[in-house]
Amino acid sequence: MIKKIVFTTIFTTTFLLAGCNTEETVKMELDTIDKKVSYMFAFGSASQVQDAGITFDVDVVRQAIEDANSGREPRLSIEEMQAAHNAFKLMQLEGNEN
Repeated sequence: MIKKIVFTTIFTTTFLLAGCNTEETVKMELDTIDKKVSYMFAFGSASQVQDAGITFDVDVVRQAIEDANSGREPRLSIEEMQAAHNAFKLMQLEGNEN
């Protein structure tokens, strides 16, 4: 479950970071299955997170991606990730009620 949370978080934040550069759009070739799947997950996850009103810290997102890609242990404990995940889900539920 933690890998699923980390995976979703990483792809979500990656997409949102790309959207932070509103002055200039970087041309990106989505020419491999890895790139297409990465974009697909990021786009879907980013849409979901934006609806909950989450703002990402660019430096934290980059570090999380580097940690995951390098096989390092997460900087948050399982309990901290679960608490953040639960808080995020609650924000989503509250957003849907309005």
